[in-house]
Amino acid sequence: MDVLFAQSDPPPSPLSSSIYPSSSFASSSSPPSVSGRSTGFAASSIVSVPQRFLATIQSLRVRYFLFAAVAVVMLLLPLLSLVSGNSPCSSSGGCPGGAISNANRALLSGLPHRKFLIRRSLLAKEEPNRMWGEKCTTADIVINQGPTSPLPNGTPTYTVEIMNVCVTGCDISRIHITCGWFSSARLVNPKVFKRVRYNDCLVNNGKPLPNGGTLSFEYANTYSYPLTVSSVVCR
Repeated sequence: MDVLFAQSDPPPSPLSSSIYPSSSFASSSSPPSVSGRSTGFAASSIVSVPQRFLATIQSLRVRYFLFAAVAVVMLLLPLLSLVSGNSPCSSSGGCPGGAISNANRALLSGLPHRKFLIRRSLLAKEEPNRMWGEKCTTADIVINQGPTSPLPNGTPTYTVEIMNVCVTGCDISRIHITCGWFSSARLVNPKVFKRVRYNDCLVNNGKPLPNGGTLSFEYANTYSYPLTVSSVVCR
């Protein structure tokens, strides 16, 4: 006799229940929400933006203040120098070189290519130191030199004046002048000025230059020669 058993589901195994927990596991194992974290980040960013803006404004204020302070100091420096009396020409001492030298500079700059000589007697006239019984010295011969109109080919020319300014009324002869390798593109009268040897030129052919007398000549060269008195003989 056949016995029929009703098919029913097998009872759950304890092992399977331990491995596969109930649906509460699924709900509890769902990933946590990040809404709270994102909300905190947004709030912190909202708070930090005004702080950065205020810091930027404060730094700009500091920079503008420093710039204004430097500008004020730069404007006050000339006023302070004028008040303290550090001007180029003070009222007590006058300008260096005196008013005559300033006038000569103005004439030289305003009158180009004119026969203008710088007279040392006008700039500074000093009595030379004389020894006992000495009639004259090399300081009694004054040499003035200045540029004049150039030659047609453009070569510069210079005018030279040699003066006897001896205050004792002496005549001076054998006037020798240091002149380097003096040469000229324009002929110079050798009786007035000639080069004897290197750095030695003779004035007036060695003859006496009377007291108050003046000799002048012009020479042409690309540059001027420094001329100074080396020796004289008093009469």
